[in-house]
Amino acid sequence: MRLVTCRSPGEPFTQAVRRQGAANGDITATDAHIGAQYQWNQIVLGGEVTWTATGIKKTIVSPYFPDSDTETGKISNYVTAVGRIGYAFDRVLIYATAGYAGGKVKFTARDNDA
Repeated sequence: MRLVTCRSPGEPFTQAVRRQGAANGDITATDAHIGAQYQWNQIVLGGEVTWTATGIKKTIVSPYFPDSDTETGKISNYVTAVGRIGYAFDRVLIYATAGYAGGKVKFTARDNDA
């Protein structure tokens, strides 16, 4: 699945589809999200899980010597999970959340002179 991003609010969707690949400044991501909350009398329990695939990648020329070396960082996907517990009364819900976030991150340094 590929998500098409527009560079500006005025760019027609058909132009965005014709562009191949992401240009500088574009971030492409697609995700899946599932969650639910249940209430038993005044106790509320819930949770959510989100998985996101991204096209975030950045390559720079190393700021260190020699200046021909490159460094690349890439985030290919990440996941978040959140749990929730609460107490409901009248029209008020007091709750607490706790969660986890993790991802697949890759960093590469390349010596172009070797």
